[in-house]
Amino acid sequence: MIQESLNRSRLKDDVYLFRADQDVLYQFGDDTARVGPQAVEVGWPGLKGSQFAEGIDAALP
Repeated sequence: MIQESLNRSRLKDDVYLFRADQDVLYQFGDDTARVGPQAVEVGWPGLKGSQFAEGIDAALP
């Protein structure tokens, strides 16, 4: 079950999917996972050591 998703405007067909402390960069155009699954703190190193490294519940572009 996906807990949160985030689409970045510069990556039109890409969406980040989050569940617990894991994320996947998914590409709709190719129907493939480009990166992951991986720990949130690996894909988002600025979150390392924060409460968000344990899971993201909501996101805004």
